[in-house]
Amino acid sequence: MSSHHSPYDNIETASHSTLGHSEPQGQKRKHSTSQPGREYGLMRDTGEHDAARFVGSGSGIHYIRAVHLRLAKRSASRTTEPGSSTINTLIPGEDDQLRQDASIRRNREQFLWKDDEVCGNDTNETFEDLVEWSKSYFKAWHPVLPFLHGPHVLGLFEEVAKNGTLLLDPIDMVILKSVLSISLADSRQATPFKKPIPKVYLFNSVDDALASSQFALSQPASIRSTQAALAIQLFLTSMLCLNAASRLGGLIVRTAFHMGLHRCPARYPFFTDKEVSVRRRVFWCIYIVERLLCQSLGLPLDIRDDDLDVCYPGEERHTITNREENPERLQLLTFVAKHARIRGLILELRNKSMLQRQDTADRAAFVQAELAKWFNEIQDAVEEDDLADASSTTPAISEHHKVMLLVLKHESAICLNRPGLASEHPSSSYSSAFQACISAAKSILIILKKHRNRHQLSLDSTSAKSQAPLLWPSFTWSIWISAFVLIHAACEKQVHLGSAMKHVAAAKDILGHLAARDTSWPEYCLGAIDELTSTVQELSQERPTMIESPVDAIITTRSFSPSVGSQVQKQETAQTLSLKTPLPIPRRSKDYPPLNPSDRNKKDHGQRIILRVSYLKTYLTPNPKILKPHILMTFYLHQTLR
Repeated sequence: MSSHHSPYDNIETASHSTLGHSEPQGQKRKHSTSQPGREYGLMRDTGEHDAARFVGSGSGIHYIRAVHLRLAKRSASRTTEPGSSTINTLIPGEDDQLRQDASIRRNREQFLWKDDEVCGNDTNETFEDLVEWSKSYFKAWHPVLPFLHGPHVLGLFEEVAKNGTLLLDPIDMVILKSVLSISLADSRQATPFKKPIPKVYLFNSVDDALASSQFALSQPASIRSTQAALAIQLFLTSMLCLNAASRLGGLIVRTAFHMGLHRCPARYPFFTDKEVSVRRRVFWCIYIVERLLCQSLGLPLDIRDDDLDVCYPGEERHTITNREENPERLQLLTFVAKHARIRGLILELRNKSMLQRQDTADRAAFVQAELAKWFNEIQDAVEEDDLADASSTTPAISEHHKVMLLVLKHESAICLNRPGLASEHPSSSYSSAFQACISAAKSILIILKKHRNRHQLSLDSTSAKSQAPLLWPSFTWSIWISAFVLIHAACEKQVHLGSAMKHVAAAKDILGHLAARDTSWPEYCLGAIDELTSTVQELSQERPTMIESPVDAIITTRSFSPSVGSQVQKQETAQTLSLKTPLPIPRRSKDYPPLNPSDRNKKDHGQRIILRVSYLKTYLTPNPKILKPHILMTFYLHQTLR
């Protein structure tokens, strides 16, 4: 695969100031030097130029490729590995890429379910069976995304139990299939159902689910059709088929605009209280899923905040509070909708088109403050149970949803600070961003590992089942990016290798739990993490010892200090480049003949003297021909006498 960066990679004139505001040329150049690192999207040449695909920088693709590139430069074993270009440029959820690759075991056209999970269509199901099969959906998904009306779904169950599916409305059939398909996939990470589900109640494949959405394109927009389309989109998202979910999401967003869901329904007197509540819930669910997909794939926002005036549940600004709406029961929806807004703020700040990106310190501080404000708002809801207010009437948030909210907070911290790691020249802002990402990555893995240990079904540590499975779609992405951050940090000596590997091991364990859903992406992430881990461990064994020479220490300090003038750095860079030699420098002592016993006696004292003399001659002797033997002697003695 060939890849191409933005045409503005080296353009300093890309505006980062307010549109329409011009600055003197000198001030603009001075301002641009303090800008954080910039991330770019990736345009992939798939071999079929009419099917070239783009993945935006918000997905983390720039950072992932940069980490692979840095490791490749340090490890010769990574430059020739077959398939490395593919594994380096995939983002969890790019199902279009899996469909193109014939080597992938499971693709969208294959049957989704195992033989012991489904049965024929000639069985008689009771209402209780349907309720049991749908428990996971209403326990894990409905509290966050309550776009369906619970009593209506229960009514569908009663009708199916009584009359079967022949007389069921096609849109209602889509809702039934979506709910039960999501719940069946959830059961793979938890306890299997006691009874198999008839195939007629399920989507047979991803393509089957997409084909079922045809009504959304052919029929006039309505709340019911939008709810059904959103149910299909949620199923696709839960299975990490994000390209397919995003395409369907574009249709859903346009349908929402056609129905005016982006306008607060309380402003219009002809809507009943019940209709106001339903329209508001449906819109915010569309908004949440749209922002999740845009961030995961690095896409431009479909819904812009300055086009909206829909109030959050319980925060009505246009009329008195809706009596049909219980804001306490919709608390989780409000929390996640507000976080979705912060997702959009980060994407607009860090990952917008280069010519329109206004990534300034003030804007970054504003987004940081909004994220802190959001966490302060949810903190009481996610605190430990023994600190909760016993007299509160607000329904308690489940353990799984508390974990989700905490992970969302740290996930956003990574997205906000990760572009700072794109800088080619380490600085104080680079180090600050790195440490913020390390802290967030560790927090994500600690939170998820604790939850996993607390709710694991079997005492066997290899069991992938959980009493409270981790189901939120962005968990795979969060674990994947967290592992990359920690591996990169260990490589750059920003964190101890042992500490990083401990958390990476936790990440692999959690991905093993997520892989039980059989979506292919956790396995891909495990492979990518294993590749990077082995490379970093290999490099850690080949690193030279700490700096021995004061001259070397001075050069190192100057090379990475942002306060040193550019002229000094250019001189040192030119001096260093002039010392390069085409002769191979062996890395192991076995590549040289053994030393004489008298030479080995020099280990304690002679090594330091020779090394220092060699370093001094290396950096101070102007003739490159004289330098080569000194360079070889330095590495020879360093590797053999240590």
